[in-house]
Amino acid sequence: MLPIILPYVSAKKEFFSDYNVLKLLESNPDEIYNALGSRYVGIARVNVFKPAGLMYWNVATFCPWNNNGIINPESGSKGYTTANGNEPGTTNGDSRRNGGAGGLYISTAEFGRIQNSAAQGLIVSSAGYQVMKSKLLGFDAVVSGKYGKYYWKNGGANNRETMIFDFGKTQVAVFATSGTSEIGNKSSILVGAYESAWIVK
Repeated sequence: MLPIILPYVSAKKEFFSDYNVLKLLESNPDEIYNALGSRYVGIARVNVFKPAGLMYWNVATFCPWNNNGIINPESGSKGYTTANGNEPGTTNGDSRRNGGAGGLYISTAEFGRIQNSAAQGLIVSSAGYQVMKSKLLGFDAVVSGKYGKYYWKNGGANNRETMIFDFGKTQVAVFATSGTSEIGNKSSILVGAYESAWIVK
């Protein structure tokens, strides 16, 4: 809902540069999602991607892109119905049109920068980030582990799957090009890898 509500409230507050545009959007549901989704991308670039230090914060978006801007979906990474990847891959859709539902088109390194920046208070305040975790705003659930509480979020679209974990000082993002991977299991693989990586003296 945020990608729709945030730009809409912003538009109402600012009245756009042309108030007739807002009136048109309110009377045409087919267009409102396209316009608000595109506006949300701009908000995310300035308030999330840029403070996170993404190199191409000004072109990052919710569909296939490179450092020069949007590219043909066929040139982007593809999703596969099995982990083998022997079958034809499916292209990533343009999710700007529905306010970003379906996920960002970024690398795990870029997503990790966003996670780390958020955890360090560079995107939201440190207090605000703690509220996000305690109220599960942007997280699906929490796991009580050997070394504390681990907050996680997973999702997927177009035969892809993502899993992120906030382990405290350690942030982990894993992207898979198949929804049949096991990374979505909230407790076994990533929690096990994190806890086994500890060296206790």
